[in-house]
Order: sequence, then structure tokens, then C-alpha cells
Amino acid sequence: MDNMNDRKEWLQFCKNRAFEYLDRDNLSEAWASFYSDMQKHPELIKHPKLTYGVFRFVTADFTVESMRKFINGFE
Repeated sequence: MDNMNDRKEWLQFCKNRAFEYLDRDNLSEAWASFYSDMQKHPELIKHPKLTYGVFRFVTADFTVESMRKFINGFE
């Protein structure tokens, strides 16, 4: 991505990469990718929903569909 400074574009990039893993039913890589990519943007690194997402992932509360919906809900 050429312009990492654009928050909206970077967030969509993070989502798209995670969705590629979800399309292959790979929950762990989807969450790892999303979380890691979010950490690379100064405005997204401390997004309040990330902590909740970690909790949900660790407690195995996600399905492919619920993770896709959760990630897609990030603004």
C-alpha cells in the first residue's frame, strides 16, 4: 500500500487480508493478520475493539462468519 497514512484505506487493507484467510476457513491466520496489520497504523494500533477481539479469539468464540462480521464492523 502506497499511502499507509490514510486510515480508511489502511483499515480496508487490513480487512481484505483477513478476509482472504477467512475465505480459506483459516481463523487463526485471519485474526493474526488483521491484528498485526492494525498494529502498523498509528491511528488503529489501539482500536478499542482489538482487545475484545483477542478475548473472543482466545475463548474460541468465533466462527468464520462471526469473525468476518466482527472484522467488518471496525470503523
